[in-house]
Amino acid sequence: MTLKCKNKKLVGITKKATIEFGDGLVINDVIIPGPGEYEIGGLLVTAPEENVYSLRTENDLHVLFWHAQNNKIATTSDELGNIDALILSLGDDPKSVSGVVAVLNELEPAKIILSTPNIKEAFIKEEQIPAETLESWKVVPAVGENNRHLILLPCSNE
Repeated sequence: MTLKCKNKKLVGITKKATIEFGDGLVINDVIIPGPGEYEIGGLLVTAPEENVYSLRTENDLHVLFWHAQNNKIATTSDELGNIDALILSLGDDPKSVSGVVAVLNELEPAKIILSTPNIKEAFIKEEQIPAETLESWKVVPAVGENNRHLILLPCSNE
């Protein structure tokens, strides 16, 4: 899966799917309505709760999309498993950042991609991890990787 920005939104592209990470999740023009399990465009999408979407590709790549409006996730890291990349949409309250970081520490994603620029500076200050600014990024399995890294794409920086 390759992540890039298109029309100021983060999109993921695979051989069979175009995924839009916005206020919700859209795959090949199909809006994921909420909690449940879906199979679309070669992706297995599990939405264990509102605003949390687990995407697994045919080659076992695991991407988690979290629209962190309330800085809490009820689903545990044991239920979600290893996360190769976590796409994070932050809310607008800088005070929520410490709660978001606490959840990330529990989930332990290898890479974090900000899908929106909201409170980016507060997040970077609190998280204190290396950041890299790129035009696009290819998600690969994080085999044996435990160095958390922040990926900033153009839609993360506007």
